[in-house]
Parts: sequence; C-alpha cells; structure tokens
Amino acid sequence: MTGSENLMAFHMTKPFIWIALDLLDFHETIALAKQVAPYVDILEIGTPCIKSNGLGVVSEIQERFPARLILADLKTMDAGEYESTPFYAAGADICTVLGVSDLATIAGVVRAAQQHNARVQIDLINVPHKTERVKVLSRLGARIIGIHTGLDGQAMGQTPFSDLREIVVFRPG
Repeated sequence: MTGSENLMAFHMTKPFIWIALDLLDFHETIALAKQVAPYVDILEIGTPCIKSNGLGVVSEIQERFPARLILADLKTMDAGEYESTPFYAAGADICTVLGVSDLATIAGVVRAAQQHNARVQIDLINVPHKTERVKVLSRLGARIIGIHTGLDGQAMGQTPFSDLREIVVFRPG
C-alpha cells in the first residue's frame, strides 16, 4: 500500500505509529528513516530537518519510502497555501499549520491539501482555549489535531495531558 493509499484509510480508530526525524543532517535523516521505516506508519520530517534541508528531504524520503505516510512539520504561520503547496507537491501526505494562525492561513493549507489529495494537521502548541479553537478549525476541514507541548514548555514542566483530556472530551467530527 502506498502512502497515499494509507492516507485514504487514515482514520482515528486505527492507532498509527510515527517518528519525528528532527536531525539537521540530510544523510543522517535518510539513514534514520531507513532504520525505522519498517516499524512505523508515518515518517515525520521535523521542523529542524525541513529548515536545514528544504524540499529535497521530503522528495527523497517520499521516493525511498512510498508505503509510509510523510508528514512535513512546517509549523506554517502565514501564507498557508503558498507555503504548503510545494511540500505537498514534493510528496508530503500531511503538512502542519499552527493553530494560532489566522483562519485564512489555515484555510489555505486545507485548500492545498485538498488539491493534492492530502491532509492537514493543526498543531495546537500555544493555542489558548484549545477546545473552542478546535471547534472552529474542524468547520474549516481540519481532521488531524496535534496536541503539542514544545521542548521549551516541557523544560518548564508542562505536559500535554490536560490539553489532551480537554480535546478528547470534545471529540471533533
């Protein structure tokens, strides 16, 4: 099954295993992806990796691991459609956009995803009133919500569990 076929079957009733490839070096990223690909469903190309390696790492990972879903952790904040379109075209099945972004930005990423038969993950890092925001975002077409406690927040003792409980109670459709 290809990554695209996996994406079509992607729904929340099946647990997916995924790993974030947050390395800065292109070759180390490819080597790690090769080691873990047999054991995971989703290869996330982390923000540090994308910032260091650009579109090329997305294309390379998609080419080498076509049966895996490829998530490009762009953390888009502005120019949603403009920024995400090249990553979808390069082979990303899922791109991330920050939940604190303007609704027009998020709608732009959703449009780009639809044009490429792909998906969007909304990253709720630093989003206040998460449940209310998720309600709005689900009306825009967001179907993957990421509860994200950043490294800096973790260093301050924050965990994702209270946010997760709040969102799970809502259960967006």
